[in-house]
Amino acid sequence: MAQSIVDDQTTEIAQLTQWLHDWYAMDPLAGTSMPQAGMQTMMPMLHGRMPDMDVEMQNLQSTSAADFDMTFLSAMSHHHAMAIMMTGPVLMSGYHPELLRVAENVAVSQGQEVRQMGDWLQSWHGLQRPMVGPMMQMTTPMPANGPTSTPMPMDMGH
Repeated sequence: MAQSIVDDQTTEIAQLTQWLHDWYAMDPLAGTSMPQAGMQTMMPMLHGRMPDMDVEMQNLQSTSAADFDMTFLSAMSHHHAMAIMMTGPVLMSGYHPELLRVAENVAVSQGQEVRQMGDWLQSWHGLQRPMVGPMMQMTTPMPANGPTSTPMPMDMGH
C-alpha cells in the first residue's frame, strides 16, 4: 500500500502542478505543492489540523515493528482525511472537469485507503481510529473496546 500511495500522490501532484501552471500561470512555492495564494486560503481552514510532518517522520524513524505500523497507519490516515476534506470545496465549486475528476478520485480512493488502514489497525493491533467532528479530524488510536467509531460522513465506495 505504501508504494501505491507514493505512486498515486506523485502522479496527482505532478498533474495538479501542471494544471496550476497551465491554467493560472502559477507555480507552487519551493518545497510545497500549493501556491502562496492557495496556502493563504487553505491555512485558516486547516489551522491545527495538519500535523507537523517533520515530527511525524522523526516518530517513524524512532520506531520499529508494531509501533512503526501503528504510527505510520495513524499518520497516513490523518493525512488522507485532510486530503479528503480538501476535495469538498473543489467538488462543490470547481470549474475544470479534469480537476473535478481528480478530486472525486482522491476522495474515493483515499477514503478506501483510510478504511483499509483502520481495518488493519483493528485486526493487527486491536485499535480503532474513529472519525470525529465535521472536518473529519482523526484522533489518536484507541483500544477496540473504547468508544465506538463515528461513521464517515460520506460513502467512500462501499
